[in-house]
Amino acid sequence: MSGEAHKILRINYFQGSEPRFIKGKLRSETDDYIELELDKYITKIYKKYIIKTEVEKHGRDAFEY
Repeated sequence: MSGEAHKILRINYFQGSEPRFIKGKLRSETDDYIELELDKYITKIYKKYIIKTEVEKHGRDAFEY
């Protein structure tokens, strides 16, 4: 996913023992984490907690942000 800044991502991840879901714009990515921009803030999710990542495909209305 490197070099795909401003793509919209859906991420399923664990926070503690509970699964969570988040959707936002990709700001940056390193070997350890993904940084997402949400409406009014930025968050980092460490990759070891990520279950699944989905990337928006062009021409799909289902990923409206």
